[in-house]
Amino acid sequence: MRLLTRDLLSSQSDLHTSCHISQSVPERILQIGEGVFLRGFADWLIDRVNAAGHVGGRIVIAAPRPSGARNIECFRKQDGLYTVLLRGIEDGVTVDRQEIVSSVSRAIDPHNEWPDFLACARQREIDVVISNTTELGIQYVPQAYVAGQVQQTYPAKLAAYLYERYQAFAGDPQAGMTVLPCELIDDNGARLRDIVIRHSEDWALPEAFVEWLKSYNVFCNTLVDRIVTPFAPDADGAPQLPYADQLAVVAEPFHMWAIEGGDHLQTRWPFAELGLSVYFVPRIEDYRLQKVRVLNGAHTAMACLGLLAQKQTVLDVMSHPVFQAFVEELIWSEIVPIVGSQVGDSEVLERFARDVIDRFRNPFLHHALTSIAANSLAKARIRLVPTIVEYAACRGASPPLAAAAIAMLCYACYPSHEQMGIEDPLRVRLAEIWRNDLDADASGTVTALLQASDVWGCDLAALPGLPGMVQEVIRLARERGVVEAIAEWLHVNPASETARR
Repeated sequence: MRLLTRDLLSSQSDLHTSCHISQSVPERILQIGEGVFLRGFADWLIDRVNAAGHVGGRIVIAAPRPSGARNIECFRKQDGLYTVLLRGIEDGVTVDRQEIVSSVSRAIDPHNEWPDFLACARQREIDVVISNTTELGIQYVPQAYVAGQVQQTYPAKLAAYLYERYQAFAGDPQAGMTVLPCELIDDNGARLRDIVIRHSEDWALPEAFVEWLKSYNVFCNTLVDRIVTPFAPDADGAPQLPYADQLAVVAEPFHMWAIEGGDHLQTRWPFAELGLSVYFVPRIEDYRLQKVRVLNGAHTAMACLGLLAQKQTVLDVMSHPVFQAFVEELIWSEIVPIVGSQVGDSEVLERFARDVIDRFRNPFLHHALTSIAANSLAKARIRLVPTIVEYAACRGASPPLAAAAIAMLCYACYPSHEQMGIEDPLRVRLAEIWRNDLDADASGTVTALLQASDVWGCDLAALPGLPGMVQEVIRLARERGVVEAIAEWLHVNPASETARR
């Protein structure tokens, strides 16, 4: 089978591609990171902009680590082309299509081609840096600066790159860069900026450069969200591509990119006009809050619940009518109303909640509950407990469905459930309470479980009605099984009839 290249596309007109459009667009973006996520996320988004006739820019890809050399070679063999297979649920409709991305112009291995990497700094039109170097990529590692020698870490590479640009354009304020890190850490732009400045000061670079770096370069905090995986052509149910593609990725239809402080990019990248979920916002906290509470909170709520009922994946949970009803009611009746009082755009929040449910129902994604349940108690402290506390403060009563989720987390720590194999060091703490404080109706035990502030971050037993709710759900689960317990709880505590779509 022939490899995906420009020659292949020119010889097969039936292959739909925007390649002929993108090739006429100048290079305007340096991307540090050649991996799966950026291929299915930022590169795909920029390709959509270029294909719509806007000059979004073509992308020069550079590997942040020597291990990226293989992907760099694949990009070269395939003329920067690769396939994104969009597979999932969007607005309740199954999506299963293939798109060829042509936004990548060339690829560089800085560890063997450092001069070529620095040469990009001298291209005035390349004024944006995008990165994804994993969460460990943005960290300070002391290292010496020697002109002409490659730096080892991403922040040090970026510091050397910006110094090259400063020299090339004699400190011109208009030559400053916009940096968009996609690493999943809080305040990623601010943290990267601080490390780049620290390297510059360590290396005793000119004070005028450090001032230029601080004043004329924009480091944006960002938040990204999309599931992207490598394409496995031999997997069951995998579609067949009419060519060989060593860079193909599978992405869910959902995507979200929140960018703080990048308003000047909106004209070049009119994502909103194209119906793409990229938001240029004054503060990113709202988007982080809705992701943590709605997506991550619902994941945490369903994980032990599903495992206790012998379910294996998120799709298994959402394919069960009782559990699907539980997850949807939890999101719409308890999480969204509380989060909605804290975010600025309720429409974006509600759209996100609808998208989350579609994502949970993705038939092409097999997200194991065991991976979600790992460290689930620590996750609950961040993702679920704040919603419960805020709900109780606002309404004078604890939320019944979130209470059931807490009950299942506690119940999963019962000693007889050790075979579930959940890896969570805090589980031992609650298991000891079960062993040492068991009473006839478990009321004292439940109170002790909820009072474990070292687990939850607060005394949950002090919330109005919560101990009684947790005790009752655990009683139902022990007497009737998890499925019947949740079914009964939904009936006893019907959620409000919130409009779903």
